[in-house]
Amino acid sequence: MGAPLDRPPGRGRAGQLIERLAADLVDYQSASYATRFRDVVANARAAEQAVDADSVGFADAVARNLHKLMAYKDEYEVARLMLLPESRAAYEAVGGAKTKVTWRLHPPALRAMGKKNKMEFHQRSTPVFKALRAAKRVRGTVADPFRWAKVRRIERAMIPEYIKALATLTTKLTADNLADATSIAALPDQVRGYEHIKLGRAERYRVELAERLKSFG
Repeated sequence: MGAPLDRPPGRGRAGQLIERLAADLVDYQSASYATRFRDVVANARAAEQAVDADSVGFADAVARNLHKLMAYKDEYEVARLMLLPESRAAYEAVGGAKTKVTWRLHPPALRAMGKKNKMEFHQRSTPVFKALRAAKRVRGTVADPFRWAKVRRIERAMIPEYIKALATLTTKLTADNLADATSIAALPDQVRGYEHIKLGRAERYRVELAERLKSFG
């Protein structure tokens, strides 16, 4: 027998994954942002268990891929990741406790200004990264200086598109189409890479998502 439908979302391996990803989104943006994630995933879990109480694959795909879209790696997120204690530990594991780190970055904003090559940022740039990390709450708002880059606009747009797609999947979900729904829910995984590569893959993903939703049911 599978887990009952009223099983608390925080229990079990699936629940642990959801809570880990939600906690990351709190650090990424805010508690309300993480709550949005939890609500969407909880709906997917409820729909999946209603058609197959033993299945967890659909909710797992939803959690992983919704998190991927919601935690897109913009300038604020890159700064946060570089400042994580585990990042420093990784550097020291290679070069020792006194290792000096140089980051080579090529943000879309600099490319738009004609900067063709990556820039080097040394440890003295750490205050800049800390300031960027602290400014995460302006992400996507009119105060966000990076929001106008094409890749950032596409990244933001894919979040509500995916949530809308999930609403279609959960509404029509049955035991017979559960595998197909899981495959569709995993489509965002193909959207990766640097800016020009990511934009091309995002375009193909959006086309495939629309086509598969039309035939789903």
